[in-house]
Amino acid sequence: MGVGLNNLGEVYLGLKDYKKALELHKNSLSLREENNLTYHSSWSHHNLGRTYLALKQYELAESHLNKAIEIREHSNAIADSIGPKIDLIRLRISKGEQTGIESILEGIITLSAQHARLQEKAQAYELLVNYFQQNQQWKSAFNTAQQLMQNKFEFLQRQAEIGVAFYAAQMNLAIKERDIASLTQENMLHQINSQAARNQLILVLVGVLIIALLTLYFVSRINAKNKALIETLENLKSTQKQLLESEKMSAMTTLVSGMAHQLNTPLGLVVTSASCLEDKLKEILALLAGKKLSAKQLQTFLEDASEMLAMTANNSARAADLIARFKMIAANLDTSEAG
Repeated sequence: MGVGLNNLGEVYLGLKDYKKALELHKNSLSLREENNLTYHSSWSHHNLGRTYLALKQYELAESHLNKAIEIREHSNAIADSIGPKIDLIRLRISKGEQTGIESILEGIITLSAQHARLQEKAQAYELLVNYFQQNQQWKSAFNTAQQLMQNKFEFLQRQAEIGVAFYAAQMNLAIKERDIASLTQENMLHQINSQAARNQLILVLVGVLIIALLTLYFVSRINAKNKALIETLENLKSTQKQLLESEKMSAMTTLVSGMAHQLNTPLGLVVTSASCLEDKLKEILALLAGKKLSAKQLQTFLEDASEMLAMTANNSARAADLIARFKMIAANLDTSEAG
């Protein structure tokens, strides 16, 4: 803040708005002293001295210039004390003082040369030339003017060197900026390529993940379908077994029904023959018991009994044959079921 006020005060001093310049430099000095910026306050003292000098308030100007010199010499900033010393010489010349001016200016010139302060050295030479001219020391004025010209030439040469150095620095800066821009561009391209590679890798990984998920999904679906098919097959086998059992039972029922029907006839004949034979035998026994049995009756009974026994034997054999066939059919059914 103090620097800004001081610089702004210098602008108003250059514009010869001394009132505004004094206000700004006083504020700058106050601010710097409040913050214990002793060395920096010397610049405010110097500019206040210059402003008071322009206003021809010599006592105030001398006080501030001496204060600036004191602070800078105390801070071992000898080179920075040259400026206020030159302004102090201007003040003395403005007041008409002549004593010691020449020696003081020569001391300032020597000090400026020691610290390579060409601008202050030129100002001191100009004051010395004016001093010699006022005192009509023309030869000294001429020699000093030559030294002034030489100093200005050195100053311009130094400025040129500084300009060349500045231009070279600018060129180096431009080259470095170009290199930085190139590196930045390369870095951006590298980042873009890296980002593209990362994006591509992410896409590949996402694709692999999707394929894996789809594979798992379809595998689970296939497993589920296989499980359902296995269950269906088991159900079909169970149903088939039940159907086979049902068909077997139906076949057995049909077979038994058929066999019963086929056995009914011979067995019925056997029963009928046996029943008739029993009745005939009872009649014969009754006749025999009553002693009424004749030979003819016995002969007839024997013939009838023979026929009935033959019928019984034939029908019994027929029934036995049917039963054997029934057993064979049942065995075939068991064999086909086992297969």
